[in-house]
Amino acid sequence: MVVAGLISLAVLSVAIERYSGFAQVVALYGLRLDLPITAGVEGKAYAAMVVAAYVSVAMAVAGCLTGNAASRLLGYGLLLLATSGHQIVATNQTLFSLCGLCALALGAVRLEDTAVPSVALSPAAR
Repeated sequence: MVVAGLISLAVLSVAIERYSGFAQVVALYGLRLDLPITAGVEGKAYAAMVVAAYVSVAMAVAGCLTGNAASRLLGYGLLLLATSGHQIVATNQTLFSLCGLCALALGAVRLEDTAVPSVALSPAAR
């Protein structure tokens, strides 16, 4: 989980710092996220917040995908919501978002059903 966070942090930081034009195009057309020019302090601060948000999502998805079936559903839902973008324009983004929300809901219900087993006292022990 930490490795996924560190890898995504390194890739996003290098991409925004060295290839800011390419990172802006990928963010705009891939995730529908408008990154500012990173020349000023405000632009760098905003880019750092975007990187922190995506590193957090990557760590959460990695943590969920390594668990049981219910937590994997949560991970798939988070992944679908993250890849569908922040501004839904096309029908495929709407479909990805709806599938992600359904996966999150189903994963939460299944996670709730897997209760922690408790030690029950037998009638003779009471």
